Amino acid sequence: MKTWLNIGVVAIVSAVGLVNSQVVVAQSLATRAEIAKYSKDYIPEFKSSIVGQSGNEKLGAIDVNMNFDSFGDNKTELENAARQLFHFKGAILFLNKNPTARAAIESKIKSIEIALVPDAKAKKMTFKNGVVTMASSSYDLGKFHTSEDIKKFLLKSL
Repeated sequence: MKTWLNIGVVAIVSAVGLVNSQVVVAQSLATRAEIAKYSKDYIPEFKSSIVGQSGNEKLGAIDVNMNFDSFGDNKTELENAARQLFHFKGAILFLNKNPTARAAIESKIKSIEIALVPDAKAKKMTFKNGVVTMASSSYDLGKFHTSEDIKKFLLKSL
């Protein structure tokens, strides 16, 4: 009986590995190259510029998490989603000028997450456990959360 259990566990682990590898294979080289830009270009630029423009080192500690699985093989949406980071930065830079808002941002916002959702009605922002999640059905111009949207949301949520 112990032998069957070991074989069953190996089969399950192998199946999970196969499913995970299919997700990676399903993404084109162009999409994977765009994903790589986030760790090499977009996120480091976001972190350094938010600190440089605000003069507030603590803002550089905000983690950025992209839900790459939600984008599937949509390279265009991944490219466009980088703009969401800069709208978030604009809102934070504006709020950072207010001492009360700055203290709330520094103590409460731990990370942001950006995700693509399939339905326009599912576009939303949430704030839970220190994570600001911005989900949009498209990051084309005018369909993502603007700096103004993010400012209003954070003013109510912090």
